[in-house]
Amino acid sequence: MYDAVIIGSGLGGLVCGALLAKAGKNVLVLERQQQLGGCMQSYKRRGLSFDTGLHYIGGLGEGQRLHRAFSFLGLMQLPWHRLDAEGFDYVTVGERTFRFAEGFEQFADALAEDFPQQRAALRKYAQLLQKVEESPLESQDMYSMFGQSAYDYLSETFSDPLLVNVLAGTALKMEVRRDILDNPMYDAIFSVEEVNRLTTEGMPFRDAYKKVGLDIEAGNFTPNKNIHHTHEGSIGNLCNDRIAALMQQTLDGFHFERVDEAERRLLGK
Repeated sequence: MYDAVIIGSGLGGLVCGALLAKAGKNVLVLERQQQLGGCMQSYKRRGLSFDTGLHYIGGLGEGQRLHRAFSFLGLMQLPWHRLDAEGFDYVTVGERTFRFAEGFEQFADALAEDFPQQRAALRKYAQLLQKVEESPLESQDMYSMFGQSAYDYLSETFSDPLLVNVLAGTALKMEVRRDILDNPMYDAIFSVEEVNRLTTEGMPFRDAYKKVGLDIEAGNFTPNKNIHHTHEGSIGNLCNDRIAALMQQTLDGFHFERVDEAERRLLGK
């Protein structure tokens, strides 16, 4: 008999299983694929290894945000290798390549070598990153940062469009380039909104789905991109207070004080 059966061995399923097992529960994790991990897979092509999920991760140093959680899950026993502090990431735009250095001040200074006129703005940006790093996950400051789009923040902070592209180089372009959805190739993304509109007006769902599909196929689909959602969790109704309360409840359930006590006993403190 099992206390819990988890269907799917993706990252969430594995973490959930590990936490329950650490709490003394008898857990069974089911996976229909041949390899565990969900999107956290790896494969080889022509002798080269590729990762489909995690490529690298930051914040694992002693005292940093993820160190305690990874230690609690036993993940710090993996053979982690520190990346080059002078350039852990490189972004190439056109014929130029820019390096991201480790450390908040070093990050700003390295980019300021290529963008000297943006040095003050880069330091302001680095301060924001440091604030995110040091803010508790459950703090209101953390959730208030999600209310502004990356595009708006970068555009307001930096006057050099090349630097905006460099800083967005490791992010999802659709998030930071506001005009990208003007490209007709993304029109079909809004097809769900049109189906919802038609069904709300009384058209049966099957008919609405068919109509929108035929319009797209015929090239007659004109999406309404002026959409402002207000349902719970949407950009118009973030529910930050409820999210913060649930996050605090979750963190309280980790019992990190037990880990601290075990570490003190282990170290003889």
